[in-house]
Amino acid sequence: MSTILRANENELTMAPEAYFHGFVLFQAVSTPRHETGVKALIVHFEEEARTNWHTHPKGQILHIISGACLYQEWGGKTISLQVGDSLTIPAGVKHWHGSDSKTKMSHLAFQPIVNGVDSVWLEPVTDAQYRS
Repeated sequence: MSTILRANENELTMAPEAYFHGFVLFQAVSTPRHETGVKALIVHFEEEARTNWHTHPKGQILHIISGACLYQEWGGKTISLQVGDSLTIPAGVKHWHGSDSKTKMSHLAFQPIVNGVDSVWLEPVTDAQYRS
């Protein structure tokens, strides 16, 4: 049987401070229990908010729905993504993403779940890394 997640059941929740810097809210699009095995969220970032460094066992897709998204892979340069851009991140790639210093940002995030894990959280992104 199909599952419906109604708008009035789709509450905003605070992102865990252990994995994020700044003010970040989650809004579920699906739940981890969903038969597809894919976790889907809308994630809202205030200015300068960002994730910690992290990886995904089966990769991740981000689709920017408002603002400007900053994205960086370990050892790479920070890139900017705009509304309508989609990014496919391969499995195991260490990265972070968040908003720029002037604009709030929201994205859809899709990540497959492997043995109950969709993300492997690592160290915080330093201010120097964020500004590079």
